[in-house]
Amino acid sequence: MPYFMARLFLFLVWVWPTTVAAGPQRCQASSDILVVTEVAAEIELICDTAEKTFRFLKRFKLDAKRPITVMMVDQLVPGSGGSVYGSYDPYQDTVLLMHYAAISRQPQVYTVFSESFDQADYAGLIAHELTHAVVQHHLQIEPSALAHDYVVAQEYLAYAAQVAVLPEKRRRALVTTLDLEPWLSGNVISAYYMAFAPHKFGVKSYLHLMTMDAPRGFIFRLLKTPGLEIYVP
Repeated sequence: MPYFMARLFLFLVWVWPTTVAAGPQRCQASSDILVVTEVAAEIELICDTAEKTFRFLKRFKLDAKRPITVMMVDQLVPGSGGSVYGSYDPYQDTVLLMHYAAISRQPQVYTVFSESFDQADYAGLIAHELTHAVVQHHLQIEPSALAHDYVVAQEYLAYAAQVAVLPEKRRRALVTTLDLEPWLSGNVISAYYMAFAPHKFGVKSYLHLMTMDAPRGFIFRLLKTPGLEIYVP
């Protein structure tokens, strides 16, 4: 092989994404996750994030009751409020998630906890959707009731997990910058608040979970309470 061809070959190997078979790949550390993608680097990130997410949720006795499939796609996916980067389909127990590169190519990328989109934000997106799946496993309701009847239960836990998987330094900086109190007794955890300030909703929910003396009792109540609001006892 000529010298310049060998250099070109080595360059392409270095910059070109490593591909794998498109069939489901099971995470080694989190066997409840099956990833369908052709990009090997994504499997590592998803599996690592799944492990962190499940470890966080298990603190509150929330674990996956059956395998969850993460299906990677190149385009925006339909969500309850329009097209989004990721969503959970309760009928198929499948998370649809845009490739990181596909999101990065969007003309304008929406982020919740930072000014520019990076892999930490992407991991938060993964954690958010995986939490939707785990919560659905514990609601013990028909999938059709998911979006309309248990919004607060879903989003409170999903946003809290999204904050939990942030790198510790970034998470501390976020909490310090926003300078928020956790949800307090008598407060109303509201989906309307979430719609207007998802970053504040997420941080308040995370702080509330981490500072409660008996979080499991609250979560049990949360999972039994449909609606767009829930009062904090």
